[in-house]
Amino acid sequence: MISISLLFLPKEAKAGSNANVFGWAWSENIGWISFNSTNCDSDGDGITDTGNYSQCPTGESISDYGVHIASDGVFSGYAWSENIGWISFNEEDLSGCPQEPCKAEINLTSGEVSGWARALAPVEDPEAGGWDGWIHLRGANYGVKLKLSTKEFEGWAWGGDDASSTAVIGWISFNCNNPETGDVCGASNYKVETSFNLPPTASNLSETINHCAWGMSPQVALGLSIILNWNYSDPNEDPQAAYEIWVDDDPSFSGSKFNHIAQSAAPSDSTVSYPLDLSPEQDEEGDWLSKLDWGTTYYWKVRVKDSSGSWSEFSSTSSFTTPAHAYPYPDFQPFPQNPSIGEVVEFIQDDPSVAQAICYLDQNDTATSCEALPGTNYAWDFSYDPTEGFQTDSTYKGNATTTYDTVKPYTVRLQITDDLGTCSMDRAINITLPLPEWREISP
Repeated sequence: MISISLLFLPKEAKAGSNANVFGWAWSENIGWISFNSTNCDSDGDGITDTGNYSQCPTGESISDYGVHIASDGVFSGYAWSENIGWISFNEEDLSGCPQEPCKAEINLTSGEVSGWARALAPVEDPEAGGWDGWIHLRGANYGVKLKLSTKEFEGWAWGGDDASSTAVIGWISFNCNNPETGDVCGASNYKVETSFNLPPTASNLSETINHCAWGMSPQVALGLSIILNWNYSDPNEDPQAAYEIWVDDDPSFSGSKFNHIAQSAAPSDSTVSYPLDLSPEQDEEGDWLSKLDWGTTYYWKVRVKDSSGSWSEFSSTSSFTTPAHAYPYPDFQPFPQNPSIGEVVEFIQDDPSVAQAICYLDQNDTATSCEALPGTNYAWDFSYDPTEGFQTDSTYKGNATTTYDTVKPYTVRLQITDDLGTCSMDRAINITLPLPEWREISP
């Protein structure tokens, strides 16, 4: 193992207690590189111990140092080699690197590490080609990568200019089990790991809109329900723990009118749905209207939190537009409720005391009888069967009548279409046998 005198040390190299990268890398030229002072201080008392690594000195006080990955994937802090001294991952120390990009960072999607690190005691060694202290974390045919499922680094970095095949540090292995060289952990069990939690993502936003949500809850306007959907994924396969949704009629969300945070579990790579609920207790800001306006485009976005506590950035924005007014409400009731074979059944839809189909004219929810609205289409199916689809038996515009010749339950469907769209309603009736005839017989 070579011995190199240090030219200088940084004024402070503190990060160990807060750094989230730890473990050891190995170079055939310079030996072990420690990424965290706690590697040799398992009990946290400031005194080094052997742990699982024979290279840990014993009985001596150690500095507090370490390498850290921020939420945006950028590295900072210091690693340590007893042969070359401090190795900086700080962005301010990496300017002027041999080849852009200089900043050491991890791709939050692929786990690939790019950029450089730099030894702060560079060595001028003619036999080593004038090595200047640079460590390249990714080159044309090599690189360091974080295995997202295990949070272990693997692969190789190169200590020196890529243009030179000779360097003081040379190749640096980040895991005893590297894909290119196989598993050598039996001889020396080492690896660089991290507790950094890659944030989750919310993508593929969509909306499920029901314009005929009569009787359903929650509704965001008369007969209108909207379910917001997104895909939750996490590179560490952590499940979703919570989400936050913003909704506004302004795509800039400068004064978001709806801000809802909910605890909600979902596995990674799954579709998550939220039925938009405008009730006051659902709105964290408390300034939302009780319903959406008609004929208006609304924008929404979501961010998600994983079970490790990391929030994603807000997703891209999706939007939906409400119709110009509410869709028809096709209410009706059969009379009698349990008719017999051959008995005339009346389906009442225009008597306010029994049932009334209602159509809406404008954004003010102005209601009128659908029967009285010109251009409104009625369609009835007196024996509706979902497997057969809607079979129009009659086009009564108003109350309808029919008779049945078979004893069994039936489903009756009324479908009303106005200038915007179609809604339908189903009612069940049960056809029975007629009561037996009787006559009075004298004693």
